[in-house]
Amino acid sequence: MVILDLFVCSFPITSVLSQNTTSRLIQMQGEILYASPSTPQTQLRVNGIYLEDGSGNRVRLKGMQVCWNGRMKLQGSTGTMASSPSASWFTLADVQRMKNAGGNCIEIHGLYLTEVMPAKNVPNEAFFATWVDTWGDWCAQNHMYCILTIAGMHADSGWATGMTIPNWIWSSLYSTPSTKAHYDQIIRDFFDTSVAKQDSNRAAFINLWGFIANRYKSNPYVMFGIMNEPFNYVAIPDTATSIHLGQTYSTFMGQVVDGIRNAGCQKITFIDHPFLQDANGWFVTRPINKGNIVWEVHEYITPWCDLAKWKTHIDNDAGYYNNLGKPVFIGEYGFDPPTAIHTTYPSTWQSLLSSQVSDLDGHSGVVGRDFHAWDYMYGKYSVAEGESDFTAAESIWIIQTVLG
Repeated sequence: MVILDLFVCSFPITSVLSQNTTSRLIQMQGEILYASPSTPQTQLRVNGIYLEDGSGNRVRLKGMQVCWNGRMKLQGSTGTMASSPSASWFTLADVQRMKNAGGNCIEIHGLYLTEVMPAKNVPNEAFFATWVDTWGDWCAQNHMYCILTIAGMHADSGWATGMTIPNWIWSSLYSTPSTKAHYDQIIRDFFDTSVAKQDSNRAAFINLWGFIANRYKSNPYVMFGIMNEPFNYVAIPDTATSIHLGQTYSTFMGQVVDGIRNAGCQKITFIDHPFLQDANGWFVTRPINKGNIVWEVHEYITPWCDLAKWKTHIDNDAGYYNNLGKPVFIGEYGFDPPTAIHTTYPSTWQSLLSSQVSDLDGHSGVVGRDFHAWDYMYGKYSVAEGESDFTAAESIWIIQTVLG
């Protein structure tokens, strides 16, 4: 980026020194301005089904996801958030390690609504100032693209103890969720633009993205992911509901993009494929005719999905969205569960992962990939949900393979 000349007359400006003195942050009216003397501005843009830099060069993203919340707490902690990013398990050194290994992209994956906007229409400024600003600075220092993504409203079997939606989504509109079916209905209603009682909540979500867009619009390395896996574990009762939600989800995501653009921000915005389909298995999302958007899809090799099936899924994903005139980014790939490398594929997992990488890099319809996830690298995070971390040797090999 070029150094920014500061000539604003009447507004207070606070300069915040980074840990790396080659980059500096300037905060003005809640907006974060990034300046670095070492590289030109490199903000990406969408051109057809491709990504380009400011000089018109095509760019492919390759990196890893980094999950927030439980996996960023201090080692040994079970419920207390780390006091600062420097005390977290995810640090500046991790960003530098990914960069040095050959990566150019990190997805900060899963910023929970309960943390970024616990009260309706009141973004948590302290959370952004402490955590998100710092991550954006680390990426800017290391010339790594960074995708900020809101967590989906997951409704898995632990929904009652791990709600990922704040109370304002339901408190004035529904009784306290007492069953998973009730919780699922609330989530479906939020994404259903025909459910009028959720209009103000959807508007609050759009306002949140306007706040985020304004805060980071001058950092050319930060991009936006509206919401991760919006219907993950949410029961879809029938095909008609699936088709309807595919349409309303697309409408809502277009409205969020408008909110980002209304903040004066033209940044690339990633929209998650919601995995809704009709009775024949066809995708039911609708075209979102906005500029600078990329559809993000997650595809894994699993005990029931081998490499051949995985490749077919990738081809189908790219074909569908490319036909709508939009690029496709594979935001999660690898193995699900991660322990499948020790159980289902103990002797072939390395060749399978190598094949995934080469297939994605050679796919004309795919503009990038993020391996899922940094969390499983040896020594970085605690075991969660029964998933064992990779060994040290496995971790080194994975990092070299997916980032090299």
